[in-house]
Amino acid sequence: MLTPRNSAAAAVLGSRLHVIGGRQVKDVRAGRSVNVSTHEAYDLAQDRWEELKDLPEALAGAAATVWGGCIYVFGGERLAPPERAFADVWKYDPATKDWTHHDVMPETRHGLGAIALEDGIHLLGGATGPNMQGTCDHHHVFTP
Repeated sequence: MLTPRNSAAAAVLGSRLHVIGGRQVKDVRAGRSVNVSTHEAYDLAQDRWEELKDLPEALAGAAATVWGGCIYVFGGERLAPPERAFADVWKYDPATKDWTHHDVMPETRHGLGAIALEDGIHLLGGATGPNMQGTCDHHHVFTP
């Protein structure tokens, strides 16, 4: 990848693997990290990475999946003060190459899973607060 990171969201759209957001550790001994809003895609056919428009919010621990030819990113967290979890739903449209704030989930969540099925996008588990607070078994179906 062009930008090393952990806790990034990823989704496959066409022949490209999109890697979105995540966290970079700036000082391992002090445990300091910073979220990134970086959006990069690996093009399998051309065997190369490409920088795309960054997500408007720097976040880590989000989930991503594809629905209707667009990428949806759900939730996430920030561990730097003030720590918080997010409820935002972001949509990336490859036709316009732009992000829009699409919706808000019923609750904040990070570390969750997202999978697109016939009836919508299923959001599974995660935590409702930052730094593993409020670990949950919640299941919501999001219909864009």
